[in-house]
Amino acid sequence: MSDSEQDPSVLGKRARNGEEDTKPDQVMNPPQDAGDDSDDDVGPMPMPAGPGDNGVRKKRKVLPHEKLYLDHLPSADRYYKSFMHRDVINFCIMTETDFLITTSIDGHLKFWKKQEQGIEFVKHYRAHLASVVAISASADGQLFASVAEDGTAKMFDVVNFDMINMLTLGYKPNACCWVHRRGQAQGLLAISEQGSGVIRIYDGRDGTLLETIDKLHRNPVHIMSYSDRFDTVVSADEAGFIEYWRPTEPFDQPKHVPGIWSFKSNTDLYEFKKTKSTPTCITLSPDSSHFVVFSLPDRQIRIFNFLSGKITRRYDESLSAIQEMQQAGTAVYKVEDMEFGRRLAMERELELPGPDGKIPGMWSNAIWDESGAFVLYPTLLGIKVVNTITNRVVRLLGKDETVRWMNLTVYQGAPAKKGFTTVAAAASANPLLAEKGIRDPTLFATGYKRPRFYLFTKSEPEDKSGDRDIFNERPTREEQTMAASTPAFISGPSPVANAATIHTTVGDMHLRLFPQQAP
Repeated sequence: MSDSEQDPSVLGKRARNGEEDTKPDQVMNPPQDAGDDSDDDVGPMPMPAGPGDNGVRKKRKVLPHEKLYLDHLPSADRYYKSFMHRDVINFCIMTETDFLITTSIDGHLKFWKKQEQGIEFVKHYRAHLASVVAISASADGQLFASVAEDGTAKMFDVVNFDMINMLTLGYKPNACCWVHRRGQAQGLLAISEQGSGVIRIYDGRDGTLLETIDKLHRNPVHIMSYSDRFDTVVSADEAGFIEYWRPTEPFDQPKHVPGIWSFKSNTDLYEFKKTKSTPTCITLSPDSSHFVVFSLPDRQIRIFNFLSGKITRRYDESLSAIQEMQQAGTAVYKVEDMEFGRRLAMERELELPGPDGKIPGMWSNAIWDESGAFVLYPTLLGIKVVNTITNRVVRLLGKDETVRWMNLTVYQGAPAKKGFTTVAAAASANPLLAEKGIRDPTLFATGYKRPRFYLFTKSEPEDKSGDRDIFNERPTREEQTMAASTPAFISGPSPVANAATIHTTVGDMHLRLFPQQAP
């Protein structure tokens, strides 16, 4: 996709406290007949020259091999298939060992294995008696853990899809994270407590409590993310404080990491406290050089430099900004006014506590691709794929679907490629070997109030009649009763479906329908 074909994503850059403040979607496409310099003129009118400005035009940043990176990401507008749980799915995660793990608010957990095309169901666990509140997969993809409202933690051996340990914690957990390096024999699992800032570290294999950290956070910790490269945990609490710490004694700032910040006042880590917002995710890039954070209620995507703690990118996804762009016609995708109103109402629902007191919007996250150059995150318009180097929305997935996307995870490997390939085999034109190297990049997404998770690939759905939604769960008694009482799906259109009446405040509208000609 060339630059002229892409929907540009940002208004430009405004210097503010040393960071770049950008708003995706606010630039019109450049005219197709513009000259060679048309790319440089994209965006708002230039600001008047300041005292230190010598009038030199800033060169636009480019990402080398962008097309290659995009080839390794899903590109279809519509989801390819969907699979289901019995209840609303809140988390999905792809492990390094090519297993997808999904959890739902009824405490159930499912293992799926990535195949050459699509996924295959492996195992189902009724792991908890209450809603799952947090999950974590280890850096090497060997271990998985889930914690739930019922005060239990379950640990799994991913490759053997086997539960290896279960803990009764004695308190309600808030977040969990594996905090050990790849290949380390002892699996360390950090679990935070609801209602206090205490974090406890357990041996994930035998369940022994190893350490209790009570002086790091004053408020309940709801997010933890571990960097294998720097052996450092980044955690956030509900008051908006972010801390870096080592998962070993004395659990202080990781001064062993060269070039890391010395004073927190020199970083932008107080940003969430200043804006009175709460992070919903902290996702480290593949090389741990940056991490991306989405926050509520300000709905900002912020990208931090890991070592300096400074914000390098900021994308405004607030409802006011989206409404402005919709009215001005500068959004990356124009939605019909009635549909836009429906989506806006749903967005406001995301910030309201549910029956369990949890805010559904806290399940929303932002993720990186394997190159660390693109960030993917769900919005009102669809799932945005943003090039963080050029500041452009390069793709918008699922924009025409009725689902509000929530929790994302991505797979970008080549599932059929196993073992070593000889030079002769690699150089040959053998179609079977070429097929084995073909990638099947897949984005997995959950939906708001949906008991399904969805797969985006490079292929559009084969059948548009609804067969892409797989019914892999037995219907409930209520659903069976409803299906039995409405035989229209089995024996064609119902005889009563030939007419309809719309009751309005100024009278009734009688409609005649033709189900055979226009089903």
